[in-house]
Amino acid sequence: AAASLTWAGVEWLRVGKLTLVGLVTSTIAGLASVRLASGFIGLVGGVLIGIAGCAVWFYAAALIKFCLEIDDFLDGFAVHEAGAG
Repeated sequence: AAASLTWAGVEWLRVGKLTLVGLVTSTIAGLASVRLASGFIGLVGGVLIGIAGCAVWFYAAALIKFCLEIDDFLDGFAVHEAGAG
């Protein structure tokens, strides 16, 4: 939830509107951000990782899409590449 709200805030500031694709992408990015630490952190740690991770993934995915000039509908390639790097 924290990742989705963070993505929505960044998307609102950068693009000026919220999208359903952004909501779905942020949910996946938030889950991927916290997956490695999920057994060792509490609620506050999960929220902080969701906020920080999703903000970084938003800009990384935008950079990957811009540099590679790809038009991926759900940003699946960009989000997975941002997480892999």
